[in-house]
Amino acid sequence: MSDSDPRLETFLNLATRNLDADPPARDEARDELLVRVLSAEEAGDAANRLKDRKPGRTWIHAGIAFGALIILGTIAGILIHGTVKEMWSLKNLSAGKLELDEIEIRPESERDFVSARLAEDLPIQLRNVERLVQERPEDRGLFEEYVGLSVQANNTLPPNYRETWQRIDPGNGAWLLRESMMRADRAFKGSGGSGPVTDETAFTEALVLLKQAADAGRFESHAADLRRRRMASLPEPETLADEARAMLLSISTHDISWSRIQQFCGAIIREQSKRLADANNKEGLRELIRVWRELSLHLGTRSSTLLDSVTALGFTIHGKEALLDAATRLGMVEEQDRLNAVDDLGTEASSIFRASPHRKSMSWMAGGSGLASPPPDVAGNPALFTAGRGVEYALVDRLYALGSGVLCLLLLAIAGVEGIRRGMVLNAVADGLAPLFRPADTAWILGLGLLVPVAYYWVITRFTSLGCRDIGAIYYPIPPSALQTLAGLLLIWACLQTLVRWRVVKRISFLGARAGLRIDLATVVLLGLLVAAIGGVRWLGKNEEDYLKAMAAACGLPFLWLVWQAGVVLLAPRAAALPGILCARKLVPPLVLLTGALLASVPLLRGIERDWLRQDTLGRAPRGGGGITMAEELSVRWIAERFEKALAEKP
Repeated sequence: MSDSDPRLETFLNLATRNLDADPPARDEARDELLVRVLSAEEAGDAANRLKDRKPGRTWIHAGIAFGALIILGTIAGILIHGTVKEMWSLKNLSAGKLELDEIEIRPESERDFVSARLAEDLPIQLRNVERLVQERPEDRGLFEEYVGLSVQANNTLPPNYRETWQRIDPGNGAWLLRESMMRADRAFKGSGGSGPVTDETAFTEALVLLKQAADAGRFESHAADLRRRRMASLPEPETLADEARAMLLSISTHDISWSRIQQFCGAIIREQSKRLADANNKEGLRELIRVWRELSLHLGTRSSTLLDSVTALGFTIHGKEALLDAATRLGMVEEQDRLNAVDDLGTEASSIFRASPHRKSMSWMAGGSGLASPPPDVAGNPALFTAGRGVEYALVDRLYALGSGVLCLLLLAIAGVEGIRRGMVLNAVADGLAPLFRPADTAWILGLGLLVPVAYYWVITRFTSLGCRDIGAIYYPIPPSALQTLAGLLLIWACLQTLVRWRVVKRISFLGARAGLRIDLATVVLLGLLVAAIGGVRWLGKNEEDYLKAMAAACGLPFLWLVWQAGVVLLAPRAAALPGILCARKLVPPLVLLTGALLASVPLLRGIERDWLRQDTLGRAPRGGGGITMAEELSVRWIAERFEKALAEKP
């Protein structure tokens, strides 16, 4: 089109006025625009708009984009650093590892006491605890831990074992039972308690010690008190990761050697009951049943962890089977009936170790990560898990917000670079056309392009049953909530790019820009449907994984379209780059707002996580408690009640 039309001439002069100081560049810019103008009349209307406003400035766009990138990138880096440390702690909880520098200990003087069991090698743990025992010779909890480590590492009791416990804890049958266990190990040497007796003297000593343990005036473990004192040196948790570290510290101190009682002391019961049956010694068998009953009550009712409860159940049930066989051989009907009553103990107590039908609605710490589900009356009451689930919701939302913020930050970097990288001439033309855009364009982009999809996603995920926040993420290879968040993020991006392209084309259509928004609108509709459809997984009784894979594949289609659209802008030739430059510049403000809002929500969600954590009465391990969660403590109490019920009456 010729530039002889005064309206067109006015438009060209106004659109390139930023280059008045550089005539060659101005002429090049005029030529760029001249070949694009389709209507002199529309160009005249545009000129009227341009003359009333100052042109844009590339440095302002660059300052906003890259200033925001620097500030938000720094914030994101700080948040990522802290979050990675938290996720590492949660991962270590599953792997059973905890690094010393991961935990804060108050006062610092207690660090050696608290961290003695954190060494990876068992011999180092043994040396650490031995040193503490030498420093604190009257500490019964430390001596018990030292004994357990000595058995684990060397399969022997430490020197002066009997003299030490009789001095610091006289009358406690638990020490006698542990000694009986080690004598039994020697009696069944090489068979682990499953073979014949190879050392009669050791067998006799083990049996005597077993009876003495049953008749002792007191039977207790000091492990819970030791864990409580260590936990008291840890600060109150701020996040689930803090609680995970505390739990791992507590778990690392569990006495694994104690579980050998069911193996070796149970072997003593089995072998002796067989010998008594062979000798037709009914009185001896009645006495052995009494000893078994007393020890079972001691072990079952004084357990401090579920691992202890498992040991008690193993000893009780296996011992009962051997005693029942002997009683049957001797025709002792009354004893048979009372021993058979113990079957209810095994059935009821074992049920807690099976997955609860409510497991997916429980909080992870209380119901999904321990040895067992909480007791039935607790597991069947979802309201008790509200605080624990609130902790998890805040944590997962925080991770999604941070991940989404980082992705938006990358998109912001691309838009910022694309808005200035095409050179001085095209940048000046984009600056000259900037006054064509009106406040209504910004309102459309921020409203329909940003706020509406955000509100839609929020309503679907928070206020309808289609939201996936309450569906346990750890039960699916593709977490439904993560997939729904991805679909929501793609929906926001699709709406933004559609609205920006629409408004840019509307303002510069006289320069030959065309939108072609049908596929963009179809993409928006598809993503909106997917955000809702992903929530349908909750009603599937089977094929849930296949459904989620199909939803993930469906999300891939709009994602590929968005990548294609970005590629069209980034790889467009210089002659067709102007619409892309304008689109990139218009994307920067909403992306800055979106990224800033996402990153700003991370510390807010962390505060919400902390508040829920302090309200959690099941998933937390109270610092003044025995180093186990309240859910595990309830389970231990529930099993102890079953022991009382099954064994309280004397056979």
